[in-house]
Amino acid sequence: MVFQHLTLRPKLFHRVAGRRAQPVHGHFAEYVTTFLYIVANGTFLAASWCGFEVYSKRVKLNGIWLFVIGSALCTLLSMWDMYERFSAKKSESGKPSSKARNEV
Repeated sequence: MVFQHLTLRPKLFHRVAGRRAQPVHGHFAEYVTTFLYIVANGTFLAASWCGFEVYSKRVKLNGIWLFVIGSALCTLLSMWDMYERFSAKKSESGKPSSKARNEV
């Protein structure tokens, strides 16, 4: 199961679009990220169903590929979340700051 990092602070998922982005709640990029976490969990669920013995080898092979796709998606989402956390941690001077942070 894939777990999404949750925090009360506004997120900077849209920082890739512009270096001077301000942290906000409910940005479109935040919703896309949450949707992708749900898709990743769905691929693991579907891949688990494909592993039952009543299914053919072709279905089991598809299940293996679903696990590979889900794992790759989880890796990308984790890297994206880590980038967002470290971007949010940096102050305006560009140096990491741990003041008033509840993470990292």
